[in-house]
Amino acid sequence: MSLSKNIKIHERVSLQIRMDAFNTFNHPNLGTPNAAITSPANVGTITSQNGESRTVEFAGKIIF
Repeated sequence: MSLSKNIKIHERVSLQIRMDAFNTFNHPNLGTPNAAITSPANVGTITSQNGESRTVEFAGKIIF
């Protein structure tokens, strides 16, 4: 998800302010289930996550 705002500073110069969000709704990306049959108590359990949680970036850019 991204939001940006362009602000005109001068006739040929503008400033862009931007915010980017990754994994906006913070959904977990679960790892693969344990498939080791040697430990019956742990078969099918998921003990890890893939990827990162919510990340937000802010940036500014001068365009001329």
